[in-house]
Amino acid sequence: MKSAPLYAMTVLTGGLVWFATKFQLGTVPLEVSLIYRFGVAGLLMVGLAAALGHPLKFSVAVHASLTLFGALVFAGNFVLLYAAIQNLTSALVAIIFSTSVLMNIVFSAVFLGREIEIRMIVGALLGLCGLVLVFHRELLEVDLGNVRTLAILQALGATMLFSLGNIISARLQAERIPALVSTAFGMGYGTILLALYAIVGGKPFVFETSMGYVLSLVYLTIFGSVIGYGTYFTLIGRIGPERTAYTTVMVPALALAVSTVFEGFTWSVAVLAGVVLILGGNAVILAMRAPAGDERQNGEVLD
Repeated sequence: MKSAPLYAMTVLTGGLVWFATKFQLGTVPLEVSLIYRFGVAGLLMVGLAAALGHPLKFSVAVHASLTLFGALVFAGNFVLLYAAIQNLTSALVAIIFSTSVLMNIVFSAVFLGREIEIRMIVGALLGLCGLVLVFHRELLEVDLGNVRTLAILQALGATMLFSLGNIISARLQAERIPALVSTAFGMGYGTILLALYAIVGGKPFVFETSMGYVLSLVYLTIFGSVIGYGTYFTLIGRIGPERTAYTTVMVPALALAVSTVFEGFTWSVAVLAGVVLILGGNAVILAMRAPAGDERQNGEVLD
């Protein structure tokens, strides 16, 4: 599949993730819901990888990298992210998480030796400024008390772990390990770590049979994990961690449309201006030449 459809699928599947996650809040601890989600998604991806004939046996060193990848993205990232969501609005968490586009630029330069391009920085800043405009009302209502300050630090920590995981993914793909395989193993190791965390924390392994919980879990497993993360990490190998991370800016923008339909979100001039900035940053980021070292070394833009 070409890169443009993969990019679109990543954004489209992610646009409903925030909305679907709301239905996960209830009797089942969030960590346990993540175990169900990534455990099933990982098994499905392993089965798909096997059906496609991808290699599934690796050295101890590769498994160490896969474990680190899972620990960063599917365990530590989500534990901190969900902890932050308990005390912050989803809008603020989305904005903080969108700084991964800047973190990926910096981490790619430090760990992968990529050149930092001014146009990339400009595109990222346009998108982040757009998000601030979109959610400016929510930001003005934020109370920076001790609890919320800790939550902001947790959200920043989650974003940093996610971005570092992006770098591990890029390195694994550079070693010819398909994104489908690395993501499947990452989810598997992440699930094991989440299970240990839940057991130590005394979280009950219960299941909710309400339609909202089950349907949202199915969506998050199939679309939010198998498809969403599968396309996201495949894009990292195609167009680089820097440009791929811009999907984290586009997803909250798309979530506005979802909120408009299902939650009665009201648009304003500021919100419209913010969306224009986000789309402008998207155009700048994706119109750039592929960074040296990516599979697309011929200089093509996202096709």
